[in-house]
Amino acid sequence: MGILHLTSETDLPSCRKKIFAGFSILIIILLIYSNSFNCSWHFDDKQNILDRQEIHLANISSWQQIKSAFSNKAGHIDRPVSCFSLAINYFFGKEEVFGYHLVNLFVHFIAAFTLFIFIYEILNLPIIKARYGPKAYSIALLASILWAINPVQTQAVTYIVQRMASMAAMFYIMAMYFYLKGRISKERLSRYFWFCLFVLAALLAFGSKENTIILFINIFIFDLFLVQGFSIRNLKRVTLLLLILILFSIIIALIIEGPEIFNLKIYLAGYECRGFTLWERLLTEPRIILFYISLLLYPMPNRLCFVHDIRISHGFLDPPITGLAILFILIILVFSIVKARKWPLITYCTIFFFLHHLVEGSFIPLELIFEHRNYLPSMLFFVPIAILLIKGLEHFAPKKIIHTALIFFIPLILIATGNATFLRNIIWKTDESLWMDVIDKYPALPRAHHNLANYYEHLGLIKPAILEYTKALDLPEGLNRRTHHHTHRDLGLLYYKQKNYKLSLKHISKSLLYKSDYTKALNMLGVLKIREGNYKEAFDCFIQSLTKDRNNFEAHNNLGFILLKQKRFDEAINEFHKALKINKSESRTYINLGIAYKYKEEFGKAINYLKEGITLNRNLIMPRLHILEIYYRIGQHQKALQIAQDLVNSKSIKLLSEIIIQKVLQEDPMVEAPDPRIISSIFSGIYKKKGDQYYIQAKIMRKKGY
Repeated sequence: MGILHLTSETDLPSCRKKIFAGFSILIIILLIYSNSFNCSWHFDDKQNILDRQEIHLANISSWQQIKSAFSNKAGHIDRPVSCFSLAINYFFGKEEVFGYHLVNLFVHFIAAFTLFIFIYEILNLPIIKARYGPKAYSIALLASILWAINPVQTQAVTYIVQRMASMAAMFYIMAMYFYLKGRISKERLSRYFWFCLFVLAALLAFGSKENTIILFINIFIFDLFLVQGFSIRNLKRVTLLLLILILFSIIIALIIEGPEIFNLKIYLAGYECRGFTLWERLLTEPRIILFYISLLLYPMPNRLCFVHDIRISHGFLDPPITGLAILFILIILVFSIVKARKWPLITYCTIFFFLHHLVEGSFIPLELIFEHRNYLPSMLFFVPIAILLIKGLEHFAPKKIIHTALIFFIPLILIATGNATFLRNIIWKTDESLWMDVIDKYPALPRAHHNLANYYEHLGLIKPAILEYTKALDLPEGLNRRTHHHTHRDLGLLYYKQKNYKLSLKHISKSLLYKSDYTKALNMLGVLKIREGNYKEAFDCFIQSLTKDRNNFEAHNNLGFILLKQKRFDEAINEFHKALKINKSESRTYINLGIAYKYKEEFGKAINYLKEGITLNRNLIMPRLHILEIYYRIGQHQKALQIAQDLVNSKSIKLLSEIIIQKVLQEDPMVEAPDPRIISSIFSGIYKKKGDQYYIQAKIMRKKGY
């Protein structure tokens, strides 16, 4: 029988049932996530999607642009599969959230349906078919639906950037299914076909998120417990396979992350910004895993939160539950292994859950807790529960009252859980609703107030933003993540935008007291020093920032600007080109390059770079004034006049006058202005004709003393 032959009489009923299951899962997911399509961008969405120029595809047929979607600013390959899917979304929908949510739901549906058919195939394996085979369809469907509708999964589905987690899990469970099909296939061609699909899905999983590297260890455990059957003899027989799989996992990890993956100093350095040590993280994670279990079993909206605040464990008895949590997990694992021959499926499901929390719940200096980390580990979590419920229906069939109660109880669980997911999605609507929910549950968490302040600032609500920043600073720093240096820096930036440079300097300086090598604060301090005219201190700030982070394009840009001000044009150009290598989408870099080449009298290059800057930001006037100056200086007065006339026609005369007077006349230290004499010469005639009250020539000449 061929590998694609699905039309026999024995296959048709099974095929139809699977199609029905697929439609059922799809309809349920669409119903409970129907209110998620307009949920806004949140938190890491900004740096990973909105501000990540590499994935902003403008031309889907350009291999160079597509290749850039696979890399981060440092040029390293970074979750290429999930990032490319986000790039495709951006190409078709830019910043409109609907398309992203649609793809996320599609990924969730495929993951849920694949999970269903994977569980169904497991339950029909020879080693457990006698026990579960007759109820395989019901158990598989109930377990996959319970997983798919659990509100804990909203953080991996509704939170757009966590497509990285959901897509990785989707390909992961597909790889598991393909491996199983290949493992039980009797025909060589069929086996090769499924194993090729397994390798492809595994690579796609790795390319979506690194935590799927655990796949090969899982394959060994799966094969040992559910295909061969657990025994000491089988364990010894496949030990070599385990070693090969571990080696293969290490090779894949080296390809993805490079040799730095074995550099202990990098991991230890990651704890510098945390409020806990490596040892404290290892002690705390068992408590968090038990908390995850409680959330999966009782996932009411009042227990779910975008950011959880949790007490750090400092020792086995500090708090006392630390040692109990570790002991409890060890007892569960030991008991499961002891009972492996009797309950191989339950044992495997138990190991699956804890094994897949190992990567993000061990020594890596990540934040302690996030709900989306349950997406992959919880995939088989509900199998024992589904078995218990379905077997319960069968066992209590003679007892009508209990049987009837169970019949009503199962749909009630599904309705309640689905409704909880629907309600949870309401919290994901806006940044305000999300962070207000965190504040409601953890009022003493400073980062919640900080991020709510960010949201208000983005809306232009300055007073509420300052109030929330102040609340964040009044609270003790969170143990999970230190935030006060971020808050002081963001508050300093807000005051800078308000032109309150004194308060801006105060908060930037405090930011650096909390974290002396904080590159964003160093850059901002450098900008403030430029504004004071203190180029030496500004220069030192940017050098210090680049010492910490060579790929900081802002520091390269700002350092180049200082060199430009000091007439060190070749050095400035070198810094601007370094900035461009890191970020090719910053208009300011192109404009500064154009100005530098203008001073070197390489006017062709100057005009090209200035025009590139205008292309990236068409609202800018200053680069147009520099181009106007160049044309005037090389004798092309008509072109210069045309640019001036176009500016007057595109802006109101009053607005244009104010911009020119502010930037050219007042000599803004953060802007390299064109020659005011040329600007006044060109615009004076135009403004005189228009009868403008600002009459730019007189104002500029008076200010400059010409």
